[in-house]
Amino acid sequence: MSLLVVTGLTKRFGGLCAVKDLGFEIDAGSIQGVIGPNGAGKTSLFNLLTGFLPADRGSVRLEGTELLGRRPHVIARLGLARSFQLARPFAGLTALETLMLPLSLPARRAGFAERSAQARELLDVLGLSHKADTLSEALNQGELRLLDIARALAAQPRLLLLDEPFSGLGTPAVRRVVQCLRERRQTGGTTLIIEHRLRELMPLIDRALVLNFGARLAEGTPQAIASDEQVIEAYLGRQGAEV
Repeated sequence: MSLLVVTGLTKRFGGLCAVKDLGFEIDAGSIQGVIGPNGAGKTSLFNLLTGFLPADRGSVRLEGTELLGRRPHVIARLGLARSFQLARPFAGLTALETLMLPLSLPARRAGFAERSAQARELLDVLGLSHKADTLSEALNQGELRLLDIARALAAQPRLLLLDEPFSGLGTPAVRRVVQCLRERRQTGGTTLIIEHRLRELMPLIDRALVLNFGARLAEGTPQAIASDEQVIEAYLGRQGAEV
């Protein structure tokens, strides 16, 4: 069953078409990847899906509800949460307090003690429990990346969008994120990931969407994508045979 259905999605910046007549679907309970060369339109796609950019035309439906034209906070309440390519701290808040924000949304209806326990559990899952009382601006970039992922997870979204979640992370941290996402999939969670680190991404995902110059170049299983000659020529290079 498709959780998200995108049709005809298009965004231009002057003479540049960042996203061109794009259509795809995301199955509920799956992990899907978005890959492509730099400038292929991947982050622009995320910005369109989450309301940070207005689309020129097209449709984005989450379980039948149209998202285009809605503001980011409304889309978040409808069930989309995202991380960002450049993770920024919430100045003046500790790591624990940063996660308490999405856990304090009215729809959650959880008491302070429950929210605090949930936040601490997320910090532990991502290896940040020892940083719970550290101000977020004092965290390094890798720790900020993990905190940004935890913040998106704390919103308990129906669809989680992660923009280069492995960037700047060492192997142990990547393994924690991968395990977290696999466990989330087992409980029905759905995730869409932009990522350049293909060795880590491809074993994790069920399907991949390949973008090039804002348009869909290919879509399929990781194995099919890795052997697609168009994809290899445009993006993967010879490493495609090793994925």
